[in-house]
Amino acid sequence: MIFYVQAYDFLRPSIVQLQAIQKPTDRFLSLSGIRYDPGDLSEIHNIYDDQLSERAVYDYIVSVKQKEVLAFNLPMIYNLNADVWINHIFYDLQFPAKLTPKMPEISTTNIPPLPATAIGVIFKTSESGNIGKVIVHYENEVIHLNIITNPENMWIDNYINVLEGLSGEPIKQISIHVNKSVIIKGISLIHQPSITSRSVILSTEGDYQVVHDGDIKLYENRQVYPRAFIVHKTEIVPNIETAITTMKKSSDALNKTIHVADEGESIGIISRGKFDKF
Repeated sequence: MIFYVQAYDFLRPSIVQLQAIQKPTDRFLSLSGIRYDPGDLSEIHNIYDDQLSERAVYDYIVSVKQKEVLAFNLPMIYNLNADVWINHIFYDLQFPAKLTPKMPEISTTNIPPLPATAIGVIFKTSESGNIGKVIVHYENEVIHLNIITNPENMWIDNYINVLEGLSGEPIKQISIHVNKSVIIKGISLIHQPSITSRSVILSTEGDYQVVHDGDIKLYENRQVYPRAFIVHKTEIVPNIETAITTMKKSSDALNKTIHVADEGESIGIISRGKFDKF
């Protein structure tokens, strides 16, 4: 049993260093090599190989490696900032929305399921007063909530608004409309009775969706361009049969030229080693 207590309780160098220098705004990214060597693998074998079974030593090495790289959920155990939590509410600040009076509005229908009673907004602006509204669309109702700068309610150099008055019903759409320049850093739906939350991505940097949410987050770019193929030259041929026949003639045609079967276009080579659009 002492062995398992050591595997769980003993602090690793990476944990101690992060705890010693951590500030409220800090976050970290865990990187690791592919091998399960936490850095002192030979010392672990020297100490435990004669005392424990092979399986127990293996389990110990795995647990130590997971601690060394701060694997999933371990930051919560050691009170390390893997994410931004404000008043027990998580805010995803990965993709901001930069809004101005010339581009004043942004919206999303990608709403996570949560019976929200409030919505939290983190934003940054040099303006003051009422800077805009959060507009929450339900099936049969639309709620407008004012976004206001309040120097008494800030996180670092950002303002925080927790806007109450949501019904808890399923939300169809969330929009933000501003009358001044502002950067919306993060939005979270909040269920106040249980102090739980779900983040909403509302960004001018692209159409992103969370596909895995944890200490490590994976996002899908839903506006990603298809794969680009760059070739030496392009040749238009009248039909698919001609394209196949041309490609069979030489390996050079197969490896260095893309043949486009397109009726109605001018036949022949249209470019050599260049492209107009990417």
